[in-house]
Amino acid sequence: MAPRADVAERFDAGINEQLVRAGGRPLAVATHGMAMTVWVKARLGLKDPGGFWTNLRFPDAHLVDLDSGTVERAFAL
Repeated sequence: MAPRADVAERFDAGINEQLVRAGGRPLAVATHGMAMTVWVKARLGLKDPGGFWTNLRFPDAHLVDLDSGTVERAFAL
């Protein structure tokens, strides 16, 4: 498996596990920006992963809606 696909698969498995544990409550995840970028590309079909990565702030926070397939900055830090 390609390294990016492996990262996306592991990240997705972790998200899915934590969503079950959250029981419908909002889920907050802290991660490395590159892992997040790879996962959002794989899970949501992010059209410009390079642009997403370039625009990350450190620290940063994003809202990811798996149902609508959207990702947006939560607030300016």
